[in-house]
Amino acid sequence: MDDAGEDSASPMLYTCPHCGGEVEAAAGAGEVIGCPHCASEFELPATEGETATPEHERMQSQREAELDGARIQQVARSRRAAIRARSYCLIALLACVVTAIQLLITAALHLRGGRYVRGAMYFATAAALAVAGWHFLQKMGELGKEAAAHPLPDPKTPPDFTALSDGSQHVRNLEQMK
Repeated sequence: MDDAGEDSASPMLYTCPHCGGEVEAAAGAGEVIGCPHCASEFELPATEGETATPEHERMQSQREAELDGARIQQVARSRRAAIRARSYCLIALLACVVTAIQLLITAALHLRGGRYVRGAMYFATAAALAVAGWHFLQKMGELGKEAAAHPLPDPKTPPDFTALSDGSQHVRNLEQMK
């Protein structure tokens, strides 16, 4: 088992990103090795003075593109969830307001009829609903800001639109088909 490749590269210690266990490997950057502790596979990072292979760079850019797509989906889901939660808060706020108004009317009727204890209980319940309504109103504001926030950072480089056409090529293709 004394290959020339193993003699030239001394084994190094790496940390498994899944379980945190130490893994000794003589492989280079971008190579995938298996963890003996948790049996998961992970890619070795580039060490100082070592450059990644073109294949590694291609795989890395492909992984970043997949992560970008997953991040966009996550942002869309969180935005939809914030809008949905804001709608639920609006419904709860309206229910609190309507119920509080009904309780205030009932409390006034009980107080006019001389039933002070029951009227006071209705009034206290209406006050509690007003506090709950205020809470839902504040929560709606927070969720509105969350839904309107721009979660993705601005790109470091401007997008390249040179590959896009103005449609004139499609017209030429149709003319050639005739």
